[in-house]
Amino acid sequence: MTLSKNPARTLRNARLDRRQFAAGAAVSAAVAVAGVSSVHAQDATPAAGSPPAGGGPAPVLPAGVEVSTVASGLQSPRFVAISQGTVYFTEAGTGGDTAVIATPGAGTPESTEPISMNGKSGKLSSIAGDGTVTVLVDDFMSYTFGENGEIVGPAGVAVDGNGKAYVAVGSPGPLIASIDLTGEEGVVYEVDLATKEKKILANAVKYEIEKNPDPMAIDSNIYGVAYDNGTIYVADAGGNDILAVKADSGDISTFAVTGGLDVNIFPPSGNPARQGEQQIDSVPSDVAIGPDGNIYVSFVTGGPFPPGLAPIYSYAPDGTKSVFATGLTMTGSLAFASDGTLYASIISTNLLQMGLGQIVRVKADGAHEVIIDGLIAPNGIAFDDGDNLFVAVKTTGAPGGGEILKFTGVTSAAGQPAATPSAATPEVPAVATPIAAAAPVTILCEDIKYSTNAVSIPADTDVAFTIQNAGVLPHDFQIDKLKVSSGLLASGKSANLVINAPAGTYTYYCGQPGHRAAGMVGTLTVE
Repeated sequence: MTLSKNPARTLRNARLDRRQFAAGAAVSAAVAVAGVSSVHAQDATPAAGSPPAGGGPAPVLPAGVEVSTVASGLQSPRFVAISQGTVYFTEAGTGGDTAVIATPGAGTPESTEPISMNGKSGKLSSIAGDGTVTVLVDDFMSYTFGENGEIVGPAGVAVDGNGKAYVAVGSPGPLIASIDLTGEEGVVYEVDLATKEKKILANAVKYEIEKNPDPMAIDSNIYGVAYDNGTIYVADAGGNDILAVKADSGDISTFAVTGGLDVNIFPPSGNPARQGEQQIDSVPSDVAIGPDGNIYVSFVTGGPFPPGLAPIYSYAPDGTKSVFATGLTMTGSLAFASDGTLYASIISTNLLQMGLGQIVRVKADGAHEVIIDGLIAPNGIAFDDGDNLFVAVKTTGAPGGGEILKFTGVTSAAGQPAATPSAATPEVPAVATPIAAAAPVTILCEDIKYSTNAVSIPADTDVAFTIQNAGVLPHDFQIDKLKVSSGLLASGKSANLVINAPAGTYTYYCGQPGHRAAGMVGTLTVE
């Protein structure tokens, strides 16, 4: 496989499948829409159903469920683990001050523009039974990633019950093929909880570069982890596989290749990021050990994060796979309650339209019901011995805005009614910045959105439109009522149109399969 040494091309291709599932830009927007503009830690614990400490809407809770904030002011909290009454959680950090420059390929001039920033700002912390928060490790590697400043760093955490924690530190996805690696990203650490000393146990990035279990692009961003009887199971969200790491030796093997998920949203040429197949990347996000001894895996899925496509797989210890549940969306984390029932966090019900997240209960037959709604970007979840549920929220987007919330009464609660704040949003997002134009209008087609979802032009006037495909997938621009169509535009192509319309409101959209439903739609106002 030939690896691109062109960072711009690497990032452009990465936008298609968005394996870097934190998806910082969209989640940042969701956080902003939800009302998190400034955040600070507060001493008071909110009453049941009140807004969490950092601001934003209150979660929607069923009768008998109460919520309190146990940690706030966090930098992209990702996962939660609980052992012997102590809560452990990771923070991905803020990147850092060190510029990361792409390594030039043969015959390519050396670049001076950073494609990322890194630093040792990632953390592992604990919350004692009395509520005391202690930082155990504060120097894990953290990277910014992509055009929108997404953060990767410490993610999954598991505790073995014998004083050792295992922390997965992510890496900047497809950039690993074009930068000089420090050796501290894409690794599983062992942390001695008594001494707070850490050591590298296994290097998943090195394994991805050498083995590439899912034979697509070289890409790695390890995320959720689980510990079971001397083995650490690691979900590589970038590599589309589950790794098995021996706790005593650090030896890595491929437990399962999750590969791609079948979809029908691409043109006949398929998804170029998956060798022309009608697939998106599976993006495994978390691993949990079930009471039956099986290994359960959740998925975020690749972009455009189609609602209802994410499954939960159950793997027997020998690797035999079965589908435990289907119909989920952007599943971030899994946790089993004491009665053996599985719960999952939904990062967003519709990321491209700023949907809020949920906690859902997944029954033994795979059916699922919403228990908690209206959460801002929830990810890591874990139950303590009393079946109190701890959830990391605002996991990306608002600097210093992350929180760990504690919910009581979850396991006995009935499911939420269907009408909740995260129900289907209007076809055209409510938040838009119209372009007022008698002058020419340029609309960019991006993966998968338009550069604006609201345009205003004068009535009965010729207005020139340029529709330019700045994305990877083919796109088009259509207005049915005006019989306007750009025709199919390949990546980098454009079309020039002239629109002259009577006063009214018209919907424009991309007619490629699945794109309109994913949010590639807008309103043309003629007045």
